[in-house]
Amino acid sequence: MKQTNRRNQGNTVNTVNQKSKVYQVTDKPISKLKASLLVLMISFVVFQITTHLTIVFTESINATLLWEVDSQPQFGDYGNYPLDTIHIPAKSKLKNITANKTKNADYIIVTKKVACVSGQTLWSDGLAYYCDGIQLGFAKTTTRKGEVLNPFQYNGIIPDGKLFLLGEHKDSFDSRYWGFADASLVKKAIKII
Repeated sequence: MKQTNRRNQGNTVNTVNQKSKVYQVTDKPISKLKASLLVLMISFVVFQITTHLTIVFTESINATLLWEVDSQPQFGDYGNYPLDTIHIPAKSKLKNITANKTKNADYIIVTKKVACVSGQTLWSDGLAYYCDGIQLGFAKTTTRKGEVLNPFQYNGIIPDGKLFLLGEHKDSFDSRYWGFADASLVKKAIKII
């Protein structure tokens, strides 16, 4: 085996000749521009994932991973909503989730389905909820832990800029308890899994 070293435009090139096979190895460093572009691309991907990926840890909806997009959800879509923690019962497992801090309030992001939109008729009959005559579900008067719940009562046309959000599980904590969501704060979330 014969090895030779030679200089090639400021870079050391090692050539190894092993039984008529020639291998060249260069110690030329990756250019700073390529490295910077790679770091920038990785940062962009991480940013997109951390700002758009929603992971649902509860049984509230029939989805675990969703991708948030910058548009308002329509009837039947999933949506992410910043729910003020003042609405959450004290013993709820939602209280154990680290709340996001804002200047005025603590909130958590909840993911629900848009069940009734502005312009549609929502009414409650006892603990049953209807949107344009179609039954949406029932409210409960206590949580699984025995805390008293005060179901939201409404009979009429949903005001402009408001949404009625529901989970898909019978024990979901949703608009049946905290009322309408401000549509401008709800971001559409597309189910992945």
